[in-house]
Amino acid sequence: GAKPTAARTYAADVYTIINGGFGVRLDGEPATGTTTWLTYPSETVDLPAGKGLTRAFTVSVPANAGPGDYITSLVVQNADPTPAGSGGVEINQVQRQVIAVAITVPGPRKPALAIGSFAHQYLSAKSIVSATLTNDGNVRLKPSGELVVSQSDGREVSRFPITMDSVYA
Repeated sequence: GAKPTAARTYAADVYTIINGGFGVRLDGEPATGTTTWLTYPSETVDLPAGKGLTRAFTVSVPANAGPGDYITSLVVQNADPTPAGSGGVEINQVQRQVIAVAITVPGPRKPALAIGSFAHQYLSAKSIVSATLTNDGNVRLKPSGELVVSQSDGREVSRFPITMDSVYA
């Protein structure tokens, strides 16, 4: 950028967001699982205007890690939130950039998607159906298929294609 800034950088756990995709834990939340495989210090750094920063990190996969796909992340964000808004409403905005760190441990790949509980509700005259999905395998999945809603007598009410983004193991 054109001005110097203070940036916060850290490693953070990754999770699957609603409908699939990449979510990242916030600064200060405990590191667990694959994130503990990284040697990467959390710190605040001063970035001069128009300059970049190169950081090194180490990945140490435990000897007892099972085969499969693992994911974690490295984050850089503004160290001090930026005030935004006008009038009577103002927010403190944190802008983050995230780099995924994907690790593949060789061995048998076992895709497994478990469909858990279903829920139904009406919201603003719309019928909303939700389901809990869990990736019980060891590889990242991008589920797709079709949702068919039927009445108790078997008569079809609705049919809808479903395509999701990544659901992480």
